[in-house]
This record gives sequence, C-alpha cells and structure tokens, in this order.
Amino acid sequence: MFRRRLSFCGRKIIREYFTGKSGAFHGFFSYVGESRIIKTPINLTIRAAVWFQPDVQKFFTNQVKPGGLVSTKLYYTMFKRVEPYIEVT
Repeated sequence: MFRRRLSFCGRKIIREYFTGKSGAFHGFFSYVGESRIIKTPINLTIRAAVWFQPDVQKFFTNQVKPGGLVSTKLYYTMFKRVEPYIEVT
C-alpha cells in the first residue's frame, strides 16, 4: 500500500493505492468537515472515501469494483486524550 497526502480546495485528501499482479487499485479519502457544536466540547466530523478494489479480493485478479464510505462521528472531548464517540457509517 502506498499513501500520498494531497490538498484540493483547502481540503486534505489522502490518495492510496494497492498493487496486485495485474496493476494498481486506487482510492481517495477525505475528511469533509469538522465543526464544534455550540461552543461546547462536542465535535462533529464527516468523512468520505471512494476507491476501486479487486472483485474477488485476490492478488492475481484484474477484475475491479468500486467501493465507497460516508461516515459521521460525534465525539466529546473530556480530557486531552480522552474522547468517547459515536460513529455512524
């Protein structure tokens, strides 16, 4: 797996690709937004990703199918390193 960080319209995008015998399968991951709700330690994060993956999850395949993910995460900052959260994907 190879990973490269890009920036597009002020958003951080991560480009990843995996290589198999027949070629590479590409994917793009981005955090769409992060915001604080009503000046409290409650935060909301939205994440989106699209990618191509091997159809049968084998190293020797050349069949691809698209994949994707959208998730929302609501978390509460209690201390510097303690943040309980709920995530819906």
